[in-house]
Amino acid sequence: MPSRIYYQDFLTVKNININNKTNTLHICNNTYITQIKYYVEQNNQSKSPPKIYIDSLNIKQKAKIFRIFTNIENYGLSTIQPHIKKVVGTPLWEIRILGQDNIRIIYAIHLKNIVLVLHAFIKKTQKTPSKEIEIALKKLKQILDT
Repeated sequence: MPSRIYYQDFLTVKNININNKTNTLHICNNTYITQIKYYVEQNNQSKSPPKIYIDSLNIKQKAKIFRIFTNIENYGLSTIQPHIKKVVGTPLWEIRILGQDNIRIIYAIHLKNIVLVLHAFIKKTQKTPSKEIEIALKKLKQILDT
């Protein structure tokens, strides 16, 4: 059964459903629903590397990520333009969490209203390492092949 959380935003109360079995986060308001789904390993459906990584971050880093995810779910991807970038030559996109750590979250659009989080890491060089892109592409291929 999904856990249910309510939180007070500055002006509105939003209903958040977190389903730990499917690693799905739904933020519902009256106008728009987008799902953010996390990649889960095929051999262990309870293990989601990007979710585990995000959960391991400090509270300030998680707050930045959660704020961007909330904006995506409420208003769509176009509203967070400064934070997203296309990974050239692939079907992947990256969410850029700027600041001290330069966290990157690589995702793909699975269906119209589903953002599929594939991989997350701290970017240490100016260019996104090809190893990180290959990891995300491998995960996407596993999902599309099933």
